[in-house]
Amino acid sequence: VHAVDSLARGEPFSRDDASSRLRAELARLTFDMANVEESLSARMPRRFDAARERLDIACPARTSTEVAGIIKASFCTSGANIDSRIPEWEQLLERAGRHLAAALRSERFQQRAIKDSLTGLFNKSYFSEKLPLLCAAARADGSMLSLIMVDIDKFKAVNDTYGHVTGDIILKGVASILASSARQGDIAYRFGGEEMGFILPGTDVRSALAMANRVRKKIAAEHTGEKGEVVRVTISLGVSEYTPDITEPGQLLSRADEALYHSKHNGRNQATAWGSKAMLAAAKAENKQVDATSAQSH
Repeated sequence: VHAVDSLARGEPFSRDDASSRLRAELARLTFDMANVEESLSARMPRRFDAARERLDIACPARTSTEVAGIIKASFCTSGANIDSRIPEWEQLLERAGRHLAAALRSERFQQRAIKDSLTGLFNKSYFSEKLPLLCAAARADGSMLSLIMVDIDKFKAVNDTYGHVTGDIILKGVASILASSARQGDIAYRFGGEEMGFILPGTDVRSALAMANRVRKKIAAEHTGEKGEVVRVTISLGVSEYTPDITEPGQLLSRADEALYHSKHNGRNQATAWGSKAMLAAAKAENKQVDATSAQSH
């Protein structure tokens, strides 16, 4: 009841405190939602337990436009004049219901602001907000931080061949594997188009590369399509790790992007860590080719 009372006063509450207790109560609620809605013009549904000296009252948690859920409270009736207290308790619940509905609505709007509507992954705006904060934390306390960038191989060809509906199904399927692979604290995001990835706090480049390859193999084994057709896709990945020489978050992103470029231009369906021997060897060979071409032109 103290959680309900806090809501009735309009006090802020944390998800881990009052909100979680109220959600637990909602899960145990046995009142029928239809009965609650029908009772709006009458009294709130009640259930009296004489043996326990307890009165349960339910109330819709509603804004002016919608019913967001049901809030229930149990009141001790021992020594109480029930008839005189019920109006007071119902007013308390009604106020609490309004505040809870507003809080739940605000939470939904917040999720829409930071989640990609198609895949459910965190969106680019959230990525752009969190990466600088995590880089600053890594610099301050010396903690590890890695970044993975993911790109679906030849995705334009998939859209051109099977259509955008199948393309969206594939995007959601890949995103689902990313989301299920994310550990607590990881951030699985969609950067845009067919580019997705992970921000991995507390993770070094070796562990990040191992995770990248696990995800790559899972996706290569999947197949999906709009009408049951088999559509296999692969992904290429680039991995970078925060190091003391990085002065701004964009460098961490650029390194992951360079590693991704190496993966895509050296066979696809692979993961590359920035600064790896394979990447350095490829860069050296490319520079040698550029030098040779430049010498011939002179």
